[in-house]
Amino acid sequence: MFDPCMLKRIATISCVLVGLSLWLFQAPKAVHASIRIEGEWLGDTQGQQFGPVTEYRLSPEKLKKSYVSYLTRGPFSVVLDVYLFGVFYLILWRRWSVSCRDWIEESFETRFVQGLVLIPVACFLVWLLLAPIGYLEQCFAAWAGSGSFDPIGFSLGWMVMFLFAAPLSLVSLWILYWFIRRSQRRWWFYLWLIFIPINALEIYASPLIIEPLISRSLPLAERHADFASQLEDVALKGGLQIPPSRMYEMIALKKQGGPYGYATGLGSTRRIVIMDTSFRLLSNSQLLAVAAHELGHYALHHRIKQFLFSTLLSLLTIYLGYRLANWLLRRWGERWEIRGLDDWAAMPLLCFVFCFFWFVTMPISNTYSRYLEHEADRYALKIMAETAPNSGQIVAQAFQVLGEDGLDYPFPNKFVVFWTMDHPPTGDRVRFALLYNPAGAH
Repeated sequence: MFDPCMLKRIATISCVLVGLSLWLFQAPKAVHASIRIEGEWLGDTQGQQFGPVTEYRLSPEKLKKSYVSYLTRGPFSVVLDVYLFGVFYLILWRRWSVSCRDWIEESFETRFVQGLVLIPVACFLVWLLLAPIGYLEQCFAAWAGSGSFDPIGFSLGWMVMFLFAAPLSLVSLWILYWFIRRSQRRWWFYLWLIFIPINALEIYASPLIIEPLISRSLPLAERHADFASQLEDVALKGGLQIPPSRMYEMIALKKQGGPYGYATGLGSTRRIVIMDTSFRLLSNSQLLAVAAHELGHYALHHRIKQFLFSTLLSLLTIYLGYRLANWLLRRWGERWEIRGLDDWAAMPLLCFVFCFFWFVTMPISNTYSRYLEHEADRYALKIMAETAPNSGQIVAQAFQVLGEDGLDYPFPNKFVVFWTMDHPPTGDRVRFALLYNPAGAH
């Protein structure tokens, strides 16, 4: 039944959330003014030698583009999450999931076939309702001068993303419903148990199966034999023995933005990957600093730590999702015409609950990720101190170049850093590199 009062409340809350997010993500006007009137600028640093870095800064032109990028990564990501919650609520409120359930149960007798048909249809419906916010995000970036917008390309990209997401959604939701039907009280625990090996398999198999599907990698020594030898020597100074067979160069699919290197894999698939764009942007010493950061992830066992952390956090998230889903079902299940959590009509309710707790726990995972990245920076500074006399300046220059290429905004709001960023702000990393004293560290 149409409820204009409910629509008015939803519209009011949405406007407040959008306004609040834009206010939280805005930059101080004084900061922009100081950048605009600054007379001394070192110029484009990419692929060039430049003077000593004292702080992370951008040219006025790149500052504008970085601010637009900051807004699209920040407010629009928050708005997209809130909009997603609204989509799930709309489906429940309008009882679209009930109509789909009735249709699917009348058309197909076996539950397996019902899920095989209904889950992709539901996924497409949600994907279709999410398209407007993605469209607005791209339009905003193009309007602000941070790129161009191709509606046809956007539509094709959106469909490709759906083709990847639909099979994953089918498998995930089918497993979830199978556990719910087997045990109404313990399905959350069984779901967590199955999550552990799946998460471990994803980390282990990513460099063997997933990454080759989206990019092309070569042995690092194939095109950069001298650098691979230098990297092996740097690793030995840190007490690591990393053979060239675990060093790779990744051919980037885009010419701007990160990542510029990463540590991946688990156990026998562990490896260090350097993007080909890094060789274009950085000098040899700066590139060694980036590689030393990735060595830090390798030496400090960050992949194992992230796996254990995500396992514990997922236990909390799944259990709280179980509690909230049952509470919502008792409170509004009859109004929404949902028979139980194993009902196909409960699909948007379950998706809403788990997306909500993913959103709420995002600051926790991002805070831990920033801590690991900071420790890897510290490791890189210690290793580089044994390789170059002015290691702090070299690392700071590398952050300057990569931050400029990736359009990292120099003045992010603290709330933004806390909630959305999984790496420390580039300005903080530059300051830490310049102030850190490896000789006095414990």
